[in-house]
Amino acid sequence: MRPLHMLTMLFGIASLTSGACSNERDSEAPPDARAQTGAQAPLAGWILSGPAQASYSLSLDRDVFVSGGASGRLEHVGGTAEGAGIVMQSIPADAYRNRRVRFSASVRTLGVAGWAGLYMKVERPEARDPFDNMQDRPLGGTREWERHEVVLDVPEDARSIQFGLVQDGAGISWIDDAKLEVVGDDVPTTDLDRRPAAPVDADLEAAPDAGAWTLTGVAKDDYRMERSTEAKHGGRSSLVLKSAAVTPRGYAAVEQGFRADAWRKKRVRFSAWLRGEAVDREGGLSVMVLGPDAPPMSPGLAAAGNGRSGTFDWERYDVVLDVPAEADTIVVGIGMSSTGALFFDDLAVEEVGLDVPVSNIDMRPSEIVNPSLDEVDAAEASRPKGWFVSGGARLHYRGVIDTKVKNEGRSSVRFEPAVEEPQGYGTLMQRFKAHDYRGKRMRLTAYTKGKGVDRRGDLWLRVQARESPGDGAGLGGAACQLSGDYDWKPCVMVFDVPQRGDAIDVGVGTTGHGTIWLDGIKLEEVGLDVPVTTGKTPPRSLLNGSFDLDPEAPKGWFLSGAGYADFVVSVDGGAAKLQAKGSATPGGYGTVMQSVQATDYIGKRLRMKARVRGDGIDSGDLWVRVQSAVSPGDGPGLGGGACALSGDFDWQPCEVVFDVPERASSIQIGAGLRGSGRGTLRLDDVVLEEVDTRVDITGVTRDGSGPENLGFD
Repeated sequence: MRPLHMLTMLFGIASLTSGACSNERDSEAPPDARAQTGAQAPLAGWILSGPAQASYSLSLDRDVFVSGGASGRLEHVGGTAEGAGIVMQSIPADAYRNRRVRFSASVRTLGVAGWAGLYMKVERPEARDPFDNMQDRPLGGTREWERHEVVLDVPEDARSIQFGLVQDGAGISWIDDAKLEVVGDDVPTTDLDRRPAAPVDADLEAAPDAGAWTLTGVAKDDYRMERSTEAKHGGRSSLVLKSAAVTPRGYAAVEQGFRADAWRKKRVRFSAWLRGEAVDREGGLSVMVLGPDAPPMSPGLAAAGNGRSGTFDWERYDVVLDVPAEADTIVVGIGMSSTGALFFDDLAVEEVGLDVPVSNIDMRPSEIVNPSLDEVDAAEASRPKGWFVSGGARLHYRGVIDTKVKNEGRSSVRFEPAVEEPQGYGTLMQRFKAHDYRGKRMRLTAYTKGKGVDRRGDLWLRVQARESPGDGAGLGGAACQLSGDYDWKPCVMVFDVPQRGDAIDVGVGTTGHGTIWLDGIKLEEVGLDVPVTTGKTPPRSLLNGSFDLDPEAPKGWFLSGAGYADFVVSVDGGAAKLQAKGSATPGGYGTVMQSVQATDYIGKRLRMKARVRGDGIDSGDLWVRVQSAVSPGDGPGLGGGACALSGDFDWQPCEVVFDVPERASSIQIGAGLRGSGRGTLRLDDVVLEEVDTRVDITGVTRDGSGPENLGFD
């Protein structure tokens, strides 16, 4: 099935910005050293990735292979993370653009409870990623060595190619004798585009595991999708979306996509019967029309929703849209950001006359609303007019008017957690049309004040095209990083608005504790002589390696990793201190780190040195990694190295000497904990310095421009 697009602009607009600068955060994920948890040897050139990577191990297996003396072994080792693990590589797409590429390999499975398959994805900056993971022809159970392949076209704008092996569920799978090659157009592609011509199971009568409907959304783990034979409008059953958490973090949807071919250039009505039980925030029927190259999280060519909150009996809800000639896919379903239960039954799709009014009225303002933060929302006086809370954990945060703490005018807005332990990114934002700003250079100035901001915080803006993904980089933008305690200070961002610009998003957000105040926003046109502010640009040199800029927070450093939300970092006795929160078992790796621009270090040999101390550490490391512009966030990059840490030890030095190749874009340094997450890791006196080329390299240098170790030897 073609990857579906979340109906986030409707009843879950908050999930549209699950990370205002999420591309940057992804590129700063922890190193793949954490992946090597199995008893076998590490697997050179390959990394462990995937949504549940903490539940898998990746290793070189010298006992099971087809040829060459070894294979790659992907094993489910248990853990709290559910889903798939992927053994993969990522390479630049330069040599393969405008060509058809085949990835083939021999695969063996043992007791795979779910499924396994070869995996390939072509990453594009602003369009749908060609993708195949063999989920429609799965390799489950126990199977001997078999040869399989996936074939994809690599478009002109492709950025990178990812390929490897995916496994979802308990068991072991092996991969050997892999090959990545260009093939002719006579070889058919296997792109997973299996969209039906019309909605499947529209009457909601199929078996629960039929697979027509999919639970999705940034907070899908906080909800359940079930069939109900008791509450139904017609037939034998209905479908219900219900909250499974006391406070869901954000939006979830039950949806499916089908081809738009039969509906192009028509006005179409989508109707469904809905029933609600204690839906505390609005939820309902949602429809989105997508173009042929719409990326995930795209707002689509047209979109609308219709629903309500509360407890109500079966009622019919309609959405009417014009389907453009360029439409490719229609996604329909129900969604909510709420506690309670929303029941769904008897979906119908039909053409209607032009006398039937459409539902998708563009309500976006033409300019930023309430930039002074002095106006209150008409429906709730504690909220600022024109602003809303968004992000993957939107329900864990709130934005309220503050008349006591302000930089100017009558009030500011205070953005803070609404729960004791927020679990993800939240942002207070607004979106307005870009039409009046196209072709202009603009400057946005705003003032912020912070107290106890202990993780990532930022004031950000982004220019979006019509179908830019909601959590991507869009057409450009900028951000000011915020942390710790500080008094009112300005943030100035200068940006260009291309002719393709459709909307401008601006917001302030965080992933952790603390309070950020926002006030006095000004947007104005400037001349082309005013330099553009880049996005989240790393510093040119290491910041605060001695951790003496702030007695409580490690300024310049931040938490990252798959399990970052389960860790806390502070400054104790002039050193950074990393440990798990309370008695919780972390859901993955956690690291305190920072990223430095590689510009001034290209072609040089560097030494990263630091001192570390451990108390009861199960497993950890001090690491450095060189990244290219297309290196995956959780991969080995272009090289680097690490010092493995465990047990109890007093202050001891760690040094890694490595080269910085021409393709380098950043250098990342960090110290992290994995495994059970037990213990406390302290870090101090971090230095990054150039050394003579006669100093021996102790780390690893990778070319990174093409496939490596395809024979798993």
